[in-house]
Formats: sequence, C-alpha cells, structure tokens
Amino acid sequence: LAFALLLSLFLSAFGCGETKETTTAPEAEPTGEIADTTAEEVTGVELETEEEAPPRAISDEGLYTTRELDPTPIPIYPVMYTIEDNSTVSLTEDGYFYFSGEASEFQIIVDAGDEDIVHIVLDGIHVTNADRPVIYVKNAGKAIVTTEMQSDIAVIGAFLEEGASAAKAAVYSLQDLTLSGTNRLYITSPEACVSAGRKLKITGGKYFLKAGGNALEARELIAMCSGTVNVEEGKNGLYAWDPEDPNAGNILLTGGTLNLTVTETAVYAASILEIDSGAVTVAARAGLDASWLQLNGGEVLVTAEDTGVSAATRSGGREALLEVNGGSLDITAKNAFSYDGDAVYNGGTITVNGEAVEGIPLIHPVEALPESTF
Repeated sequence: LAFALLLSLFLSAFGCGETKETTTAPEAEPTGEIADTTAEEVTGVELETEEEAPPRAISDEGLYTTRELDPTPIPIYPVMYTIEDNSTVSLTEDGYFYFSGEASEFQIIVDAGDEDIVHIVLDGIHVTNADRPVIYVKNAGKAIVTTEMQSDIAVIGAFLEEGASAAKAAVYSLQDLTLSGTNRLYITSPEACVSAGRKLKITGGKYFLKAGGNALEARELIAMCSGTVNVEEGKNGLYAWDPEDPNAGNILLTGGTLNLTVTETAVYAASILEIDSGAVTVAARAGLDASWLQLNGGEVLVTAEDTGVSAATRSGGREALLEVNGGSLDITAKNAFSYDGDAVYNGGTITVNGEAVEGIPLIHPVEALPESTF
C-alpha cells in the first residue's frame, strides 16, 4: 500500500495522475474526450480579464489506469519467453509476458479477449524483421508495452501488402496501446514506428525513433504524461487523424519531453492539440498544427522552415481556435502563426524570431491539410 501511494504521488507530480480534478473544467468529458467549449465562446486576441482559468480542451480524468502508470511491474506469475529466429508468439489471454534475446523474423501477435489486459515487458530484445511488425495487437481489452531493459526493434524492408488493413508499423495495434517503462526503446521503420487504431498513451520510457512516415500515429488520441520521445527521422512526428470521425484526432501533452526532427509537420492533430506541461522541441517544415490549439503550460520551442503554429478549420471538423493561456512559446519560422478562426491570448510568453511579442501576432495564410498516411 505504501509503495502504491508513493508511486501515485510520483507520477502525479510529472503529469500522470489518474485524475486531475483541480485543472479539469466542468464542461470537460472524461477519458481523453474533448470538452463542450466551442470556438464561438472566446474571441479576439486581447488578454482576458476573468480570474478563473479557461476550460481545458481535453480532460485526462480517468484516462490512465494504475497498471498503465506502473513503470516497473512486479507480477506474481509472469510468463517468460526467449525469442528465436523465424518464430511467432501468440498471446491470447490476460497476463504479464516477458521477452528477452535476439532474433530476426520474430513477431508477437496479441489476439485476446475484450476484457483481457495483455502486458508485454521488453526485458532486453533485439529484433530485425524484413516486412512485418514486431508487435501486432489485433484484439485485447488493453495492451501495454513496458520497456524494462534497453531494446531495439527494426523493420528494414517494405511492409507486406495485405489489403486496406495492412499492418504498416513496427509496433501496430488495432486497439488502444500504452507505452511505459524506464529504459530505452529504439525503433526503426520504413513507415510508422508505432501506430494505434484508437488511443496511444505514453506514460514512461525513452524512445528513439526513425520512421519513413509518421513516427507516432493514432486515430482517436495521442496522450503523453511522462517519458521522452526522440524522433530522429520521419515525415511527421506525432500524427492524430481519423477520416471517419471529425472529433477524433486529438493530442494531449501533460508532461514528458518531446524532441522531434522531421521533414513535414512535427505535431499534427486534426481536431485538438492541448499542451499543459512538459518540454516540446521541434524542427520541421511546419511546427504545430491543429484545428483547436490550446497552450496552457510547458516550454515549447519551434523551428520551422515555413509555419511555426497553425490553427485551421478542417473539412467536416471543428472550427479553428488558437488559444495561448500560459507556458512559453518560442518560434523561429518564416511565418510564426497561421490561423483562420479566433485567436485568444490569456497569458504566457511568446517569442518570435528572437523577439518577445505581446499577444498573438497577425495571421498568415493557412496551409493545406497534410496528406494522411493512415
């Protein structure tokens, strides 16, 4: 009990609390859902006079479970695997599964029940595949990948074409996926490094990613509360978009460190991008891009060849809103801001090309919607 309490306090301090009652607005919905607040409720670029903090765009209340937040699980009955060349391990039930060793053409397939929690622990693996994911989650109530010992996985060739649902990521999930741990995980992929069909959550670990496409991608939500993500190569860094749901495609950053170097857009959310805390450093053609972009805290450093921060209305999605409520935003770019809706400044510091500015500067033309790789 004492350990659990200390763990909860430690994680809460770094943005990974199971609930955040003190910062969640009454309008916000639980489990990573978007708030009811719409762009019409705030207008202009002047400083707001209300003492109460503006409502958060996304609530993380109930988003993370205790098991997802545990960086070093200690199961009573773990199942241990030493990986081998040209082999597949199928996980079909609830449990903790530890993997170690070195192999080529090795794959973990998760196809468990809707209520099963499948917890994969990387205890020092080194895997190279030619054309298929190293971890493939087809079904589970919850899938967690924890890196306990330094590991590396790589796909070095083109992924197999298996129809519209082809699994084209080194770690690929059709369901929710959580990344946790305390150690380093190196991932190389010709397309996505990690792809989640619903939510992708990062609660710990240190990730070094080289991607030919999106480094991290999810349809519903990408949420990060702790850990470090280093994208060393890629087309886009974090990419959230669902062609079937205009209110999906959200990104929530409440802690951790992002270092993203990519050729196109560093952080792209088709709906909402909310940054509450943590450190975000990006270098790309375009920096941060969303329909509703809300900066509440943290330290954001953007170096962009074209546009640093963009908030634009997407086809069939929510109206554009650019909102800066706190934190620090330092932009070096040809165009610092680009937005086609309201822009609201409530606080925080903004620096553009080395000079401090008051509020949000004038707009520049909004860029086109990035091409999706989903």
